[in-house]
Amino acid sequence: MALPLQPENFREYIREILDECGVNQPPVDLRRVGEYCFDLIYVEKFSLSEVEAIILPYRNRGYAIVNTNQTESHCRLTLAHQYYHFITDDHPLVRREGKVRLWSSRQTGQRDEKARIEAEANLFATELLVPTVMMEEHFHARYSARDVAYVFHVSRDVAQLAIDLRTIPDRRLLEFFFRVGVTF
Repeated sequence: MALPLQPENFREYIREILDECGVNQPPVDLRRVGEYCFDLIYVEKFSLSEVEAIILPYRNRGYAIVNTNQTESHCRLTLAHQYYHFITDDHPLVRREGKVRLWSSRQTGQRDEKARIEAEANLFATELLVPTVMMEEHFHARYSARDVAYVFHVSRDVAQLAIDLRTIPDRRLLEFFFRVGVTF
């Protein structure tokens, strides 16, 4: 699918990358998705107190680094969130014309733009971790958020959000995120 990636085509895009990677059963294998679809090299463990996950560009590849001093579900969420930034080049630390630029929340207009990008990244992460295509196949009306969390290896909050998102049309996904005030 051609970029720019927009919230209204997240479901379609994620369905395509999961097919390309051969991921068709929960939980989504984020390492496989990163290596096969985004050409990432995955570094599993490090311990920095202020960083949850980051993808660093280096020589035309990305290095996905995850702080494993968190719960498994939180590691998965932050990595999926970082995948969005990596593939859209909207990361707070991004390369533009060979220069590294940092977000500054003090600059006029950037705060709203950063909030929009972060909401998109959270929406993308939720859809990647609990894809609609897999929910349609594996979800039953009697399942609780606890059941979905167990099957997809996500937190109960992310599981409940994925259940709620099943009924939202693609074009309304980001609006729903802003309306309910979703943050991770």
